[in-house]
Parts: sequence; structure tokens; C-alpha cells
Amino acid sequence: FTDSGPTSPLATNMEITDLLKAENARVSVMNGTYSAGLAAETADYLKTQGVNVVEAGNAQQIATYTQVTFYTGKPYTVKYLVELMKIDAIRIYHVNDPASPFDISITLGTTWANDNPMP
Repeated sequence: FTDSGPTSPLATNMEITDLLKAENARVSVMNGTYSAGLAAETADYLKTQGVNVVEAGNAQQIATYTQVTFYTGKPYTVKYLVELMKIDAIRIYHVNDPASPFDISITLGTTWANDNPMP
């Protein structure tokens, strides 16, 4: 994805939230912290922001930093999540897997548990 603007000429006049809805990316949220219920809480928050969260649960290991992995593209949703959640660019990963049950996976780290904009 790009930090400089739309990746398609058709997206030039569209708001990022409209692009997010158009992509309808399937998002998984995994809790990589010791904060019980953080994935479900974050999933509910992201849903209120228009994100299509299809899974929430616990990660297999503890994570210090929140990371995003995208499997099938969906650049506008990735961009939206990275900006909303203030995820460092070095924590964005791409794994080409068209058979993945979700388009994007977020693993929540202690940075998100300690400093997030959720009410």
C-alpha cells in the first residue's frame, strides 16, 4: 500500500471510510497481551469504525507491538487500520495466501493494551 495517496485513479475522490467499506475486508483480531478480553473489545471498537471483523480471539504468543498481516491485498483497509491504530510501518507484513479465511490479521500487542483510543 501507499502512504502518499490513492492507489487507483477511481479512488481519488473517495473518502478512506468509503474505500474501506467498498473493500469489505475480512479482519481477524488476536489478543497477544495479558489483558483479558482485549480482542473482543477491540473488535467491537473496530466494528463501530466500519471494519468488517470476522474473528476475535487469543494469539498463540505474547506480542510487545501490534502488528498487521495482510493476505489478499485490501490496501485501503490496511492503510486505515495502520493509521487508526498507529502501527509502525515495520510491523506490517504481507503473506500471499488467497485461501486465507480472512484478508487481514491484527495481533494486538502490549503497546495497544496500554495506549489505545477506545472509549
